[in-house]
Amino acid sequence: MKAIRICLLLTMVFLLVAAVAPGETRAAGSVDLSRPCSLTLFTQSSPESGEEGQYSDLCTIPEIHGKLYRVADMTSTGAFRSRFPFEALNIPTLTAPNQESWAALWEETAGYAAAIVLDSPGMTADCTVTLVPAEDGSGILGTAGDLIPGMYLVLLADAQSPVFTYRFRPFLVAVPGNHYWENREESMDAWVYEVSAVLKPEWERRKGALIIRKTVDRYADMDGSADFVFLVESRDEDGNILYSNAVSIRHQDAGTQEAVLTDIPAGLTVTVTEVYSGASYTLTSAPSQSVIVTAQDSSQEAAAVEFVNTWNGKLGQETAAVNRFTHNQDEDAWVWERCTDNTLPS
Repeated sequence: MKAIRICLLLTMVFLLVAAVAPGETRAAGSVDLSRPCSLTLFTQSSPESGEEGQYSDLCTIPEIHGKLYRVADMTSTGAFRSRFPFEALNIPTLTAPNQESWAALWEETAGYAAAIVLDSPGMTADCTVTLVPAEDGSGILGTAGDLIPGMYLVLLADAQSPVFTYRFRPFLVAVPGNHYWENREESMDAWVYEVSAVLKPEWERRKGALIIRKTVDRYADMDGSADFVFLVESRDEDGNILYSNAVSIRHQDAGTQEAVLTDIPAGLTVTVTEVYSGASYTLTSAPSQSVIVTAQDSSQEAAAVEFVNTWNGKLGQETAAVNRFTHNQDEDAWVWERCTDNTLPS
């Protein structure tokens, strides 16, 4: 199982059915302790919040694996008894006067429980769950069945799509659950043995690299060097710039040189245009080329474009340079740097 991140700011988990105070549950009648329970986990995109594309990209991940640990047993009255080695969590006393403080206690306790698991390498999970792409392409889902009534810690592994990295926060969920703590309505006060939870993983766009290859198949036999400048851009459908950079490559003889740009958002379609080649060289390849940037640590090769120039018989000594400005956040100032050549060292 991949490393589990315990940072409490990683994700939001919204429990649809199991919204019950961890210290005790409230529902009419006794819990049927002999009845198997289930827990279904899934993602649900929200176009209004701009999550639709990020969560639908989860469907490109074949499987996401998770583990469930029963940290407390449930009694027939809905109370909890902590299990070894989670006694220090003191789950039965976790009650809260309002939903906000209740959620904070829930999150904090889940973090402590996850730390106990990670500090116990030999601990065996009570159940595993595998999340797979939903048929409608909206996200992922998976169900853990035949669960014994109790309080469960859910740990999901980090996952990567070709474009995003997803991280899931550890969380606690009671099965069976009930809707009472959501609505405070007696009509909702009944045990629900098939529990569902909506996952809201934090996502981070992965970074990729772009290789620009410049070949000069015929070089002018004269002193000096030949400089070539390229504009690299990516724009959205409305023409807004998503990425912009400039690269120069210097040749001192015939052959191929490379320049590499890193930390470009993966999944972007970038267009590379040769904007300067001097008066002595003629471009023989396409002046603009587009390519999709892939994540740097993926199994795919880095995105690459190649331009070819040849000497046109003219003689001249021309040079070019790229002026790069970077923002120094500590000093809140822009720093100017003159880059005469982005060529990789051989």
